[in-house]
Amino acid sequence: MKKLFVILAMAAMTAGAYAQDEMAIDGGISELSGKKYTVVTNGFWTNWFMEAGATMPKFDKVGMSFSLGKWFSPSIGVRTKFNVFKAKAVEEQVMFNLSTILCGYNEKRVYNFIPYLGGGVSLGSPSLLGVSAGVVNKFRLSKRLDLNLDINYRGSEHYGNITDAAALKTKHDHSLNIELGLTLNIGRSKWKKEPDVQGIQEMYQMEIDALKATIEDFENSH
Repeated sequence: MKKLFVILAMAAMTAGAYAQDEMAIDGGISELSGKKYTVVTNGFWTNWFMEAGATMPKFDKVGMSFSLGKWFSPSIGVRTKFNVFKAKAVEEQVMFNLSTILCGYNEKRVYNFIPYLGGGVSLGSPSLLGVSAGVVNKFRLSKRLDLNLDINYRGSEHYGNITDAAALKTKHDHSLNIELGLTLNIGRSKWKKEPDVQGIQEMYQMEIDALKATIEDFENSH
């Protein structure tokens, strides 16, 4: 009978510890048992964002840019960017969050360093095919809102029939640009950390071994 009481008591303690661990779970996965660099990917309709900013192409013009994008993971995303007013263009860009890649996912990180590469076409006459590369310095203001400082380079080349003499003299166009704007995160923007299943199994195996040792000690003493 005493042995049964000991087993029940130890089982209750183990269940209590398990329940306490469950209470620490955020979104179904415990932060304590989550892997630093691995997350559970979300569905297609999650982790979208919109951006708007003021641009200074070549530091002598002021325009606006608007973007619509999606993060496929905390490390990799894409965006379609529209530059309007004096510098009109549409670009497709691939973004890499180096802060997440190097330091792991942290939804409350204040600063993120995000390089990107892309290409696009200008909207005007004559048209330009070009490439772009830059860095977004992203500062977290809230769960939904970020402040962006985007420093980028664009290189373009005219294509098609060029009849304008000035355009012929400037067949290649290169510019260094600074953009300041805001990002609005749409819908669900948080990622779940993948549970460390092996670590959880090892932890509970240790608890089971400790339970067995306690029962053996109790049996030996009686």
